[in-house]
Amino acid sequence: MAGVTLATIMAREAWRIHGRPLKELIARSPNLTLRHDQTAEAMADARLFDHWMPWVPGQGQCLFRAYLLRAFLASRGRGATWVFGVRTWPFSAHCWLQVGDVLLDDDVDRVALYTPIMAVGA
Repeated sequence: MAGVTLATIMAREAWRIHGRPLKELIARSPNLTLRHDQTAEAMADARLFDHWMPWVPGQGQCLFRAYLLRAFLASRGRGATWVFGVRTWPFSAHCWLQVGDVLLDDDVDRVALYTPIMAVGA
């Protein structure tokens, strides 16, 4: 069932987000109320998402992955904060999803390299 949901989201959203400005992606992204009591369920959904992602093209791009995971979580009634961060030397940008302080789609070692500059859905 999760694979079908992800395939549906991929088919519906992938063509819509390619080459779009970040402001438009944020506006298109589902923004459900973040419920901290659903952290365990959101983590389980994120693991399920990771299980199916190898079958989705473009999986290596953090922006694309975070957008799709946020849509997948929304399809299951869950919200997540979409965090954008940067580092200055060498310059790099990255994004990830979290519920409270719990990372859903990244690891602490990588995220620690970035300073958050924007959070959507917080």
